[in-house]
Amino acid sequence: MPPTTTSWPLMNACCNGVRPLALWLPGTAIRDDKVVEFKVVDDGGVVTATPVKVHRWPQDEFLMASSSNTRKEQSVEVELEQKLEKFSLLEAENSIVDIAQDDTKVSKSECQKSLFGKIIRDRSTSLFGVKRTIGQIWKIQGAVEVRELSNNFFQFIFDNVEDLQKVAYGNSWVYDNQYFILREWQPNIRCNHPCFDILHLWVNIFNVPFHWQSPGVGLKIGNLFKGAKNVTITRAGDSGEERVIRILAAINVKEPLLRCANVRLGDEIIKVSFKYEKLVNLCYYCGTLGHLDKDCKKRKGDIAKNAL
Repeated sequence: MPPTTTSWPLMNACCNGVRPLALWLPGTAIRDDKVVEFKVVDDGGVVTATPVKVHRWPQDEFLMASSSNTRKEQSVEVELEQKLEKFSLLEAENSIVDIAQDDTKVSKSECQKSLFGKIIRDRSTSLFGVKRTIGQIWKIQGAVEVRELSNNFFQFIFDNVEDLQKVAYGNSWVYDNQYFILREWQPNIRCNHPCFDILHLWVNIFNVPFHWQSPGVGLKIGNLFKGAKNVTITRAGDSGEERVIRILAAINVKEPLLRCANVRLGDEIIKVSFKYEKLVNLCYYCGTLGHLDKDCKKRKGDIAKNAL
């Protein structure tokens, strides 16, 4: 930190018009998305700063300044949870409340004509936006009531069964350029249920020799994912330059997308590659869905650890 007796405003005139808001490291000033590197000379308590270089500031670097505070906050939360666990339960807290089937009749009926959906993104989704556009995306005839159950997790109550079935058995839905995983109701369904980790995507398998191209081979390669179905042998893309195996693969959205694999027949081993159709919101840093590079937590963590 600069001493209080120094003349830091001198930097305003010598940093190419970039007025520093704060010091990041000795010899560096930041302003919005720019970094000014300067040489500091202390002459009798008056500091002069000579600019050396001005370049854009990578916004993710701010994590370096805040990571220490984040760790402290997490430590306090863990300590508080440990203290609460030591409290003895009150008599009322140990009691059991009995409910009857009739008490859940209305809510169970709503669940039976509902779909539960999770939008795969790190940022929050507007309930108003979902209500306004979801009917247009699905192109349904009847009305649908939308309830926000938690962050990016919604319940859709349909007026008629035909609309529900149309949406439930449709392809992977996309809302606001984000994948939208929909599941029918089951008694233990909730936001973190494993069923919302699986997304079905079409995958083209390249570099498979012609005499290996069969549905059985496609299913075996598909086992590298969380399962596969609807195997076909087709031409890749519009140009149709190469025949490929095409599968509908079950993808775990919490894991990086597979790029390639080794396949062996007898003594022969080949490397096949995977191309995913109509990918949206893919992070090219960590390889997972739901965010872009600039919002990648792994990337920010690596920056904080000076790994980049």
